[in-house]
Amino acid sequence: MVFYSERACAFSADIRYQDDGYFDALAQMCERSLKMNATLPETRRPALWARLAEVRRTRDNFGYDVADDMNGLLAGYGVDG
Repeated sequence: MVFYSERACAFSADIRYQDDGYFDALAQMCERSLKMNATLPETRRPALWARLAEVRRTRDNFGYDVADDMNGLLAGYGVDG
């Protein structure tokens, strides 16, 4: 799931695709990734948290409150930027 979040975010950034529905779907994919990651052994979590935090940093440029959504999701799982 983290991989798909990364790819969808990169696609949107590369072609400058800006659609509210698309960004909602990206946020949902990231939330699923966070939920799945929370079930993994503690030793495997940090690398995936870092990758999702990087997705959030890429999304900071999108607008549409995408960064706020991601910040809220990551904070809910205790992930720092």
